[in-house]
Amino acid sequence: MNSSFIGSHIIRLNSVGSTNTYLMQLLQEKDLQEGTVVITREQAEGRGQRGNKWISEAGMNLTFTIVLYPHFLEPAKQFGLSQAVSLGISDHLEKTLKGLKPRIKWPNDIYVNGGKISGILIENVLSGNKISFSLIGIGLNVNQTVFGEGVPNACSMRTLSGLEFDLEDCLSSLCACLERRYLQLKAGDVAGLEADCSERQIK
Repeated sequence: MNSSFIGSHIIRLNSVGSTNTYLMQLLQEKDLQEGTVVITREQAEGRGQRGNKWISEAGMNLTFTIVLYPHFLEPAKQFGLSQAVSLGISDHLEKTLKGLKPRIKWPNDIYVNGGKISGILIENVLSGNKISFSLIGIGLNVNQTVFGEGVPNACSMRTLSGLEFDLEDCLSSLCACLERRYLQLKAGDVAGLEADCSERQIK
């Protein structure tokens, strides 16, 4: 891993309903270090925004959830976490898919060349006036080339580049990019995050 804490501890599953749900249940049983990742080859009940499903072919993409403890972030400013995560994914894609420009479509989709390549589901659990923990669920299309009728505008890193990618390398790169943006948020650089989001978002 190229990151310090995001992805330093990885729980690998062959199949699970939802990595967000699995990690939520795990946190009820024991403490986990910040940046712990739960990743699965197959996610049978992947959830997207507003109850939508995230469909992913087994073993072809990245489907995982990260636990973070953003106690520094006021609940009223939790959108900053969405900005940091969206930019982290965009950074990874811009670095890997040279020449292509990822675009952020709020609330939490990433598009490249008009096709949806990534979906994000962030669940913040509040305790009083602070965020107790956040679950960052990410689905990133990496090597899948055929998508069902329910996702007519889907694309993947492979369909965009013609190349097949190593999933572990992609995960390492993505975790490093996410960590850098999360630390930017933690350092209070809200203006920098907002400026980068404004430049990349679909208007």
